[in-house]
Amino acid sequence: MPPYHDMGLICGVLQPLYVGAKMILMSPVAFVQTPVDWLLAISRYKATISGGPNFAYDLCVRKITPEQLANLDLSSWEVAFNGAEPIRAETLESFATTFEPCGFRREAFYPCYGLAEATLFVSGGRNYYPQDIEQTLEKIHPALRSGCAAAFAVEVDKEERLVCVCEVERNYLRKLNVEEVVGAIRTAVSQQQELQVYGVVLLKTGTIEKTSSGKIQRHACRTKFLDSSLDVVACSIISDLDVGESEHRLTREELLAFSAESRQQKLESYIQDRLARGLKIAPSQLNSQQPLNNLGLDSLVIIEIKNQIEVDLGVSVSAVKFLEDASIANVAMQVIEQLTPENSKPSPGTKPPFFCVHPVMGVVSVYYDLAYLLGKEQPFYGLQSAGITGDAPPLTRIEDMAADYIKGMRLVQPEGPYF
Repeated sequence: MPPYHDMGLICGVLQPLYVGAKMILMSPVAFVQTPVDWLLAISRYKATISGGPNFAYDLCVRKITPEQLANLDLSSWEVAFNGAEPIRAETLESFATTFEPCGFRREAFYPCYGLAEATLFVSGGRNYYPQDIEQTLEKIHPALRSGCAAAFAVEVDKEERLVCVCEVERNYLRKLNVEEVVGAIRTAVSQQQELQVYGVVLLKTGTIEKTSSGKIQRHACRTKFLDSSLDVVACSIISDLDVGESEHRLTREELLAFSAESRQQKLESYIQDRLARGLKIAPSQLNSQQPLNNLGLDSLVIIEIKNQIEVDLGVSVSAVKFLEDASIANVAMQVIEQLTPENSKPSPGTKPPFFCVHPVMGVVSVYYDLAYLLGKEQPFYGLQSAGITGDAPPLTRIEDMAADYIKGMRLVQPEGPYF
């Protein structure tokens, strides 16, 4: 739980300080990149209290491999708190079943409830309020009536998805450009709230549900949406990903085997598939020229996609690209530049090598943006101790870790001084 969240601040920082207990802090970004790091930290430090939002437990179930399970010992875990977003019984059951062989006890679960459960919904531990989204909707397009929009969540395949319902101005009913208005809604909500809009419904003038005092009745709008009784002008629902579709994977070696002319197309197709899976939509709903900041990518999805591309292709991808006007084609070009022969090996540069040790229980990929900013003239090396990603038993003694780092540094630079 990040320290800017009240639960993360109080339970993860202030309470241990107050009672004088030992605490281990981990970057949320490092956790999303390699979820096993969280459980490895619990195993290594024999932690008794740890937790996070519901999605964290779900991510562990989905991402941690059977081989990584063999290196976990969760028998010390006495309180596994779960809060900051709606708690799902099926997630708790899946986690308990998966990690019981590692010593986890299901009675350790400690559900927590607070103000987050009263919001519209939560994605990646971030709270979204319907009023904020509705305010965004009012300013998007002149065809939409001010004060006549509702934002609510519906459950689709056990996940909460956003639906936006908006009234159309009467003088636009006969000349409404549906594609333009729907596109404007999806783009604005994506850019301002970092949310994907699952459904956009445009209503006839004066038909949205309101109280006698003129307040929007979101619950009534949601009920009518679910039973298909809204007075609809146009409706746009994204197509969900068919879970039966095979995953499009691509390795660096496979990509380099293609001709230079076909690499861009192959890479665009691969990135498009990764994005579609992250957004849980059909790949056909995306195109290579579409700005990424229009897709409703939240930080969790961005980190997952960025990490998968880096692991599969052995390249560095800037997370900032996913927040700018860059397209799939732009990201593909960035990757291809790193695959060309002159970039296949680290540049020797003109400055002494710069070494960085991974953060606590983190991985060196968090330094990619720093390495990029330092430029080609600065050789940059990230040192990561054996076992950090769960592929081998982790080193537990500081002395052994230091020896491992020194060995790696001397392979690059036999003599000091080291930076």
